[in-house]
Amino acid sequence: GAPRLGACGSMKRDEAALCDLLEVTRRVMLPAKDNGTFWCEGVSPLRMCEWALSELAEVEDEIKAAQASLRKRHWTDDDDARDDDVDPSFAEATARVQDEVGDLIFDVIMLACVCERDFGLSGSRGVNSGFTLAGAAANASAKVRRRCPYSFGPRSKLGPCPDRATEEAAWADVKAMEKASRAPGGGPMPPAPPTRSSAWDRCVRRGGWMFAGSFDAALLPVAVGIGAFATGCVFGARSWR
Repeated sequence: GAPRLGACGSMKRDEAALCDLLEVTRRVMLPAKDNGTFWCEGVSPLRMCEWALSELAEVEDEIKAAQASLRKRHWTDDDDARDDDVDPSFAEATARVQDEVGDLIFDVIMLACVCERDFGLSGSRGVNSGFTLAGAAANASAKVRRRCPYSFGPRSKLGPCPDRATEEAAWADVKAMEKASRAPGGGPMPPAPPTRSSAWDRCVRRGGWMFAGSFDAALLPVAVGIGAFATGCVFGARSWR
């Protein structure tokens, strides 16, 4: 039967946790006189970039430590050990990874909020470029959906991608079209397929749980944006620019 746990089954927890972290970030971004923080009042986008990069280095260090612990666990030849035993050192290492990744997620959301404050609709710095956290997240979500046609849109209904080479070719083709659209005199940006009616949506349907109506519009783009940033920076698998 179809799995009811895993990625699909964790969405409610993800939604609640991301909502809470976003509210926490918005709260500390308030002026100190409104029960916000003096620290956030004075922080700049470039300073947040420095902290995010520093946090990213810590994430990388903890990932390496966890991977080393996992290899050590696999190499241990212990007849008394059971596959379901939890190695305390490995559990501690993965807990540190989770802690540092959480800090990185906060820094990314905080960076977006600081940019929104300085460049966005509030005009608190005397400018109004229209920058918003929601806009940044939506852009990242649309970029991923355009570049992953076997996961979203009409092509996803025909079945999974046949191989990695096809996937990479589709990614490169869409990226080239995006670049051409940004050039002077370029055409419109290729449309992004909807998040729903996709392979992911079918997985959720099989799992017996559907998205809350507000989740796609607000939190899924935030989650995808964070994932794009973290994946591109930590693993360097693909260029997200």
